[in-house]
Amino acid sequence: MIAGEELLQTLAEVSIAFTGFSGVVGVFGGGSALSDAERTLRIRMMITASLAAFFGSLVPLALGQFEFPSSLVWSVCCASLAGFFVINSLGVYRRTSALAAIKNYSRPWFAPIIYGVNALIALALILAAVTLLAGHSVYIAAIVWQLLLASLQFMLLVTQTKSRSAV
Repeated sequence: MIAGEELLQTLAEVSIAFTGFSGVVGVFGGGSALSDAERTLRIRMMITASLAAFFGSLVPLALGQFEFPSSLVWSVCCASLAGFFVINSLGVYRRTSALAAIKNYSRPWFAPIIYGVNALIALALILAAVTLLAGHSVYIAAIVWQLLLASLQFMLLVTQTKSRSAV
């Protein structure tokens, strides 16, 4: 049995519900004050974060079914999620820089904080992968962080709308 199995199942359920809801918001509205490029970027970031949480919640459960040693499961999962954090953060930075260059986007004031936390979590995941930290705790914290990022993107998307005229 994998440590935190019930919590991972709950996180998977929450993240898949959030992914579906994100898709509905993406299709039916939200972010009408945003350029199409920024709206698309926010929707992609929201869905990417929630899908990462979903698949990240299921991978340790799937590996646990094959009766791999728990330490190996958490090492593989932590290393994989650390790689995702680094690649995704670099990709988001590249896309937002491209949008900023054509004046379609300005990074929010808290973006450097998010990049910093992503870097710290990636470092913690790498340390957990080499068993210097408790793997399951760091991994679950990283999954919860992904859900928080998805929630943040959702709030930014929904709250940035044009005021409607009375006409």
